[in-house]
Amino acid sequence: MSKKKKKNKKKVNSTFKFNDFTNLLEKKSKKITILKNGKKISLKDATNDTVEECTCSPLSGIIAMPAKEIAVKKTNPKMIIDTRYADTVFSLYEFAMKHFEDKQTICLTVTDKEAEYIFDYGYNSTITSLLNKTNINLVLSELNKQKNKIKKWLKNKDVDDGVTSMILNIPNVVLFTGNYNNIASKDVTPSVLVNVMIQIVKTDKSLSKLKNKNPEKYNDYIDRIISDSVDAAIAHGNINLHINLDPMFCDNIKAYADSWSKYSIAHDANSKLFNMLVFSTTSSNDFISFSHAIKEKIETI
Repeated sequence: MSKKKKKNKKKVNSTFKFNDFTNLLEKKSKKITILKNGKKISLKDATNDTVEECTCSPLSGIIAMPAKEIAVKKTNPKMIIDTRYADTVFSLYEFAMKHFEDKQTICLTVTDKEAEYIFDYGYNSTITSLLNKTNINLVLSELNKQKNKIKKWLKNKDVDDGVTSMILNIPNVVLFTGNYNNIASKDVTPSVLVNVMIQIVKTDKSLSKLKNKNPEKYNDYIDRIISDSVDAAIAHGNINLHINLDPMFCDNIKAYADSWSKYSIAHDANSKLFNMLVFSTTSSNDFISFSHAIKEKIETI
């Protein structure tokens, strides 16, 4: 009597990989000490706190921070608008070092496909830039509940009015500012805390296709995405915002600048709450075009 062959169970290997710096952080997470709210805390405890403090919700489900609490954080009497010819993470680092009193936030807007890469592989272009400076991958690797929530949301193909957003707000990410070779060798490792706000966008039509086939509708979708970005940032009290001029969302520079101006600079309530908006790009053409476009909008207000 012949024996039935046992079916081999397919092994599923985790694709979420740490780079060398994140491996170092994980290995020394209990030994690395940072300052948080003026108190010493281990990197492991700081990472665990961030995981617990993360919120993930559609825009409509966010419990907004009261305007009075946000206003207290504002340190500039008039909102600062800046455009940087630099990588967004470098801009974040630069402002975090110059303005210790203002917690900086990187606003990362991604498509559904990019969101899958972030949660399945631990990277996209901006996240990758953060890997050698922060503990972001230690945090992302622990966000299983949020990951499942986002994947379930993405599977639902119903999209209200063509475009909608899910907001993952990650507070108090540790941005290391010292010599990486000496990490954990000091009593307190030099660092600052920053926020990472990831806006996952779901659309009923491909944005890349709309660019070519229906530019007017594309601009309308981008306008609503920017409106969501502003609303989410204000709701979370993220008033020092760093925005990457991503070609996926910034195909029409003038329209993009118009929308950001409409919902922040020219918006009476929001303009009083935002402390600074910093736009960054490594494209010289986009840098020049956007600088001129946003300057024109400021001058007309």
